[in-house]
Amino acid sequence: PPFPLYHSIRKGRAMADSTLSKLVQIIQTGDSLELRQSAVRVSGLIGNNKEKALVKSLLALLEDADPELRLLAVEALGQLKVEEALPGLQNLVKQGGREVESAVMAIFSSSRATARLPS
Repeated sequence: PPFPLYHSIRKGRAMADSTLSKLVQIIQTGDSLELRQSAVRVSGLIGNNKEKALVKSLLALLEDADPELRLLAVEALGQLKVEEALPGLQNLVKQGGREVESAVMAIFSSSRATARLPS
């Protein structure tokens, strides 16, 4: 019967929401840099660009003092195809540095995003 399946799907969504909430919390206030970096890596793999808190946390990392954390945020935003990241990614390209290649790849990863880039 479909009734148990419905509850299984619903329980899976609740677990995913809970996991993403924990990841966001770790990204924002994690005890160690390594823990925050791991949370960013995982968020790029299991998150989606409709998770507003996750996207906001990743966007904030584009201005983080740690270059590795910025790089991981760029990669996660690219994996999630977050179009709101384009201005921040373009700023990273203008600044140069380690994140440039990843920022460029993230910008060009979405065909809709490439139409908005200045030529």
